[in-house]
Amino acid sequence: FTGGSAQEWLNPLGLSIRPFRPPRRNWQEAAQHLLDYLRNHPATPRNDPPALIRFIDDYCSQTEWMMNLGDLKAEILIQELQATKPKTVLELGTYCGYSLLVIASALPPDALIISIELDA
Repeated sequence: FTGGSAQEWLNPLGLSIRPFRPPRRNWQEAAQHLLDYLRNHPATPRNDPPALIRFIDDYCSQTEWMMNLGDLKAEILIQELQATKPKTVLELGTYCGYSLLVIASALPPDALIISIELDA
């Protein structure tokens, strides 16, 4: 097993990779900075989860790396959720809520999402 590069692994899946930006803060400070950014930025989408997800993706790719699902894995998760149509989803570890937004946007309105965060 040679491992291969990330590009070699992602090309067969039809995915691309973004440049990696090492974190500048610890995970708690990064999450708080993102929250402050979303609260204060005039272009932050309101009442539009898919637009908010894209806005967070742009922030993470242009401003600061975050320890969240990210747009590439989010697409895979959305496909799986839409294919399996679960009525209940359990999320372990909420962090900044990105995955919760992705999950909620892919489920029907009557689905139940339970999210547990130890460090809340």
